[in-house]
Amino acid sequence: MVAGARKDFTGLAVGALAVGAPNFKGLAMALAYTKTENLAGLALSTCNWQTLMGSGLFIGLFNYSAELHGAQLGLLNYAGNNSGWKKLLPLLNLHFD
Repeated sequence: MVAGARKDFTGLAVGALAVGAPNFKGLAMALAYTKTENLAGLALSTCNWQTLMGSGLFIGLFNYSAELHGAQLGLLNYAGNNSGWKKLLPLLNLHFD
């Protein structure tokens, strides 16, 4: 039901409910949520949560990245390193540098 790793994970992770790993590189898919410290790649889930940094593409109803380097597609998208009103946006949030 849950795909998780206590250490770094690279590859494809599919969890019926959730996917989690401290540092994740690759494709993460889950029905409920994906939660990582750092994610590089593609995340498809109802909620995608990166507590430190997310780089890549995140597709879900709610996407949260403390530091975003990529794109978020969803109902609500939070990128902590964007300024002002650009931190929380509907539909699409971007940050590239």
